[in-house]
Amino acid sequence: MTKIMKHKHTWVFNVPVDVVALGLPDYFRIIKNPMGLGTMISKLEKKSYSSPLYFASNVRLTFNNAMLYNPRGQDVYHMADWIEELQVSRGGEIEEDVQGGWG
Repeated sequence: MTKIMKHKHTWVFNVPVDVVALGLPDYFRIIKNPMGLGTMISKLEKKSYSSPLYFASNVRLTFNNAMLYNPRGQDVYHMADWIEELQVSRGGEIEEDVQGGWG
């Protein structure tokens, strides 16, 4: 998980979206279940995930939220899309890393 957080295309997903600082008054109207990599690390540390599938769903939620809120063509959309494609092309590498160390 820390490996993906250090990737050049994921920095924006490491902390929760600051809707005030970024001037995004409609963010929570559009994004019903915010999620980010930093939140996921916190949940891992607290052992809040009941299964690797729950963790994997949060990985997808993080990047799907970014692509839902940000229009195609914006940098954040492209970063999320690129990471999502990388995840698929590598056969779910992030999810496999977590499953391998689960329990």
